[in-house]
Amino acid sequence: MPNKPSQRSDNSNESFSNIVQAEVVEIIGGGRFKVVKLDGPTTHKDSITVSLLYPYLSYQSSNYLPTDPKNFADTRTANGFMIPIPAIGTRGLIVMGNNSQNEGFWIGAVMADGIGRTIPDFSSQSYTAADKDKLDEYASPVGLPGSEFIPSTNDGTVPRHKIKSAIHPFAEVLKKQGLLVDTVRGQTSSNVLRETNAGIFGFNTPGKLDKSKKLIPQTINGLKENVEMRTTRLGGHTFTMDDGDSVGENNLVRIRSSKGAQILLHDSQEIIYIGNQSGSAWFEMTADGKIDVYAKDSVSIHTETDFNFRADRDVNIEAGRHLNLKGVDRTHIEADNLMLLGKLGGQIETRGDLEMQTRSFKLAANSTSFSTDDLDISNKRNTKIRTGELDLVSQFGQRYSAGTGIELKTNVIANQVWNKNNYNPQRQYQKDNSVVFGTQFFKALQATSVVGGAPIPPAPGPYWAILPPVIPKTVHGDVRIDTQGPIATGSLQVSSIGDIMLNSTTGKINVTANAQPVYVDGTQVHLNLPNPLPALPVVAPALSTEIVPFDTEADMPTNILALGVFVNDVNDSSLEWKEGYYSSDTPVYSIMKRIPQHEPWAGHEGLDKGQTDGSATDRFISGK
Repeated sequence: MPNKPSQRSDNSNESFSNIVQAEVVEIIGGGRFKVVKLDGPTTHKDSITVSLLYPYLSYQSSNYLPTDPKNFADTRTANGFMIPIPAIGTRGLIVMGNNSQNEGFWIGAVMADGIGRTIPDFSSQSYTAADKDKLDEYASPVGLPGSEFIPSTNDGTVPRHKIKSAIHPFAEVLKKQGLLVDTVRGQTSSNVLRETNAGIFGFNTPGKLDKSKKLIPQTINGLKENVEMRTTRLGGHTFTMDDGDSVGENNLVRIRSSKGAQILLHDSQEIIYIGNQSGSAWFEMTADGKIDVYAKDSVSIHTETDFNFRADRDVNIEAGRHLNLKGVDRTHIEADNLMLLGKLGGQIETRGDLEMQTRSFKLAANSTSFSTDDLDISNKRNTKIRTGELDLVSQFGQRYSAGTGIELKTNVIANQVWNKNNYNPQRQYQKDNSVVFGTQFFKALQATSVVGGAPIPPAPGPYWAILPPVIPKTVHGDVRIDTQGPIATGSLQVSSIGDIMLNSTTGKINVTANAQPVYVDGTQVHLNLPNPLPALPVVAPALSTEIVPFDTEADMPTNILALGVFVNDVNDSSLEWKEGYYSSDTPVYSIMKRIPQHEPWAGHEGLDKGQTDGSATDRFISGK
């Protein structure tokens, strides 16, 4: 079966040759409006109804479609390039059919003289008409987005580019975003009047109607009346492709909404910038390969598999309050040198086993406490313990076993003096840290910062105080063994396969049993022989008890220094806009050298690459 011909439009004229200039006088709707021709009578009753001609439009013919309204496949699909109806007062060309003088098509608008400052974007104007207070409030050194100028204000004595116009409402949007003085991300020079050959392709929508009303002549029921109507448009969404001005600036592609949200591809600055309406979040990719992100609230990322993050140089993560890291199954931290610093305190807790393995273990603490059910210490070689006074208390018994001998010695005067200094001039000591210096104990009263590049050695003053000496509980030099208790008494047993020798160089040896006999038994018992016994050898001083004082402080050779910080200016959009900025008087001190801020951020990569190149952003080049 042959296809049926498509239904034609209501306008059955097949030839069009009558082209005239006309002006829009009334909006009908549905892509239709009324115009009056400018080559004859211009009264409303002589108006002509015209329809828009769309640059592109495509739709299916209804002749080829089924009739089921519930099936999308049976519907009449369409696509095209939509343009708004011209506003009342717009002039353009219409074409009418040869056989009709009452209907036609709108071919296109004619640019009125001086129009174009806000097409396709709200461009910067150096000359704006406003009260001084308003100009002082904006304080923009780069001009302000301006409106179209009023023709009646131009008497021909002022060059056209110097004719003042009102400040466009979009200036308030840019101020809120912090982009009012930014000629890259905020203001633009893209407009029809910029140059003879502007190299600009773009368009913008009319925008919402202003609340103000004007009296507009209208013909109602054949009578001409002035009707209050809202006609002023506040400016809408914009799309601009600009090849740049005469010096190559403003070469860009920009999509921007009426409230300021934008996607900017800026070839002059070689950046890609995306920002939201209020300026509370933005994203930028720069020419040098930086990606800067700012969010006034939070940034959340979720992946259902892996999140891989790598930096070939440094990874700097800083939280203004808490840093929370959690691995549900396992957390693995690995480094050639691992440093953990808690400036005020710290806690480590495992609710299972904790294993630690290291080549050398050093523990430096002002005081140390261990609480455990069972303590098992195994040392393959020597064990040295030194303290001011040693107390060992066990709930029940104590057992000592030695592979060779056991030696006890008292009255070693050398043990009462600490000759080993453990003060390290390369270390910064914190409050309450203690050291041995010049045979005295010192405690730090505050962080021993370095003054003029030199350390502050221990000495009484604002940084150090002398610790008082230990007051011993054991002031005698005896060796005393007591097995008496309040409930039961114990025995003292000494057993040896070899000799048992008791020797006093200058004193007596007393053996006393207050309530029981004294028994002395042996194959022979000699008392008060005619001749004295041979002199017995004196017990040699034990290495473990008369050793020259050794370093048992287990002090680290150097401590972990806190990361150095840098001063970063802060922009706070809740503050007053002052001199083109939302700058706060309170900076943030951070381990990072660049912290993206609410606009206008001075840290954007710009013409001065020396402030933003790789060496300028490397925190360790500065030694911090």
